Amino acid sequence: AGMRRILSASSGRERLWLFFVLLLLCSAGAAAQASTAAAGVDAILVMDSSGSMAKNDPKKLRVPAAKMFMSLLGGEDRVGLISFSDNGYPVLRLTTPGPETNARILASADKVSSKGVYTNLHAALAKGIQMLDKQGKAGQEKMLVFMSDGKMDVGDSDEDWSLTQRLQSELLQLAKDKDIKVYTIAFTESSDVELLKQVAKETGGLFKLANSDEDLHQVFSAIFESAKEPDMLPIEGGEFMVDGSIEEVTIVASKEREDVRIYLQSPDGRKLGSEDAGDGLKWFVSHHFDMITVSNPTSGAWKLLFTDGSNRAYIVTNMALNHNPQRPSMMAGEDMVLESWLEQDGELLDREAVLTNTSFLMEIEDPSGATGRFDLFDSGEFGDRKSADGVYANTLSYQNPGSYEIR
Repeated sequence: AGMRRILSASSGRERLWLFFVLLLLCSAGAAAQASTAAAGVDAILVMDSSGSMAKNDPKKLRVPAAKMFMSLLGGEDRVGLISFSDNGYPVLRLTTPGPETNARILASADKVSSKGVYTNLHAALAKGIQMLDKQGKAGQEKMLVFMSDGKMDVGDSDEDWSLTQRLQSELLQLAKDKDIKVYTIAFTESSDVELLKQVAKETGGLFKLANSDEDLHQVFSAIFESAKEPDMLPIEGGEFMVDGSIEEVTIVASKEREDVRIYLQSPDGRKLGSEDAGDGLKWFVSHHFDMITVSNPTSGAWKLLFTDGSNRAYIVTNMALNHNPQRPSMMAGEDMVLESWLEQDGELLDREAVLTNTSFLMEIEDPSGATGRFDLFDSGEFGDRKSADGVYANTLSYQNPGSYEIR
């Protein structure tokens, strides 16, 4: 088959996650996973404060999970918050994170209660769209993170039906017209799951079910990754590799119980804990996760100690791995060329000394779970537009519908 690989097509939207190996630049030849960082976002959290939340989120774990999401946003982003029950109540207008605003941003999440009588999903979504429309900044991606544990309930079944119909028609169309993506979270199976799924699907967002309040930080992590596409490092066995290009790393570390203590071991063997927080080390402790940010981390192997669950490491670096299909056809029987390239400080990295020692490859998993690994080329062949220009490519020919994953 030569270098041209015959694969299969996804009938839905394909997830393109890429990983790359920088043999020259990584101090230990570590693999790093990354994708193009999204532009700045205007994000509004729309949080349910109805009385039933006291039962479904008794420890108010949605508050630290929301704070984690807020803290992960950068200086190019803005975040706001709306609490809702019988109506939508703005708590925080769109605000840029920073030293002077961070305390106010995080404090807004503490103001979300569980005392409301009703669950007016229509009013909540309408208020979120209105805030983005009035306060949104040109050029920013617009998103709502909409969470609820119930169905439309304003105390009148006929009005409930009417408001649901208007949400599905008028409000959904308004959100689409204004390019607002709505990410929805259902706290329980008794939430209006189908409605929340519809809202997310039609606006290009993401739906997540939090099977328990303990899952909330993982749900918010998934939404952050979908919305912002951050550069990431793989964590294997609690260990991750840091190289000299990384300016900052943020780790979201899960833990089984509130009394579990998490520590971080640096490459020189130092054991760091939350009590060591300072200028170069920020440490946020909550019931089921810790969020740790290390500025200018030492190159080498870092390790999480005494942790349990799914962990993530987001990085800030002046280097990024970008990718795009030349023609993103998702139709069976048609070819798609996948391109990938490195950027440094926003510019194409085409230095021969770097690229000579860099390998580009993709790993594909098909619906059956079978995987294959294939090289990308900068030789002017197999879909590559121009030889030795720093952009690597290979051609995929899809034949069967299904769900595929490309890394």
